[in-house]
Amino acid sequence: MALQTCIIAPDRVLWDGPADEVLLSATSGSLGLLEGHAPLLTALDIGPMRVRSGSWQSFAVMGGFATVQGGRLTVIVNEAYASSDLNADEVTKELDEARTAVERAAGTPQAVEAQVALRRAKARYDACSSQGPA
Repeated sequence: MALQTCIIAPDRVLWDGPADEVLLSATSGSLGLLEGHAPLLTALDIGPMRVRSGSWQSFAVMGGFATVQGGRLTVIVNEAYASSDLNADEVTKELDEARTAVERAAGTPQAVEAQVALRRAKARYDACSSQGPA
């Protein structure tokens, strides 16, 4: 038996099926979920999410919520990307540009905006470059 898992973005369902293990980035830190997990409601941070169902599948999640209830994990995200939808060269270039923007940020508002862009780029990079646990 596995943890029934559904990942829902505003524009599509990214995953709907059984998962042996799920790793995600909650606002309180990294979280691992297995079959039989206690009921849970947590806010998600910007970061990678990994689903193991035989092999690992990676996603970049841009915030949202996750709930476990009755043996089912439901993840509702603001925005997400499956690793299969990402181009490694573009993601690497985006990460480099985001790092440069952080270094060049002038003033607090620009620095905060650059940091968020860097976290989003890093999440896409992590999803694209790794198929196993973080």
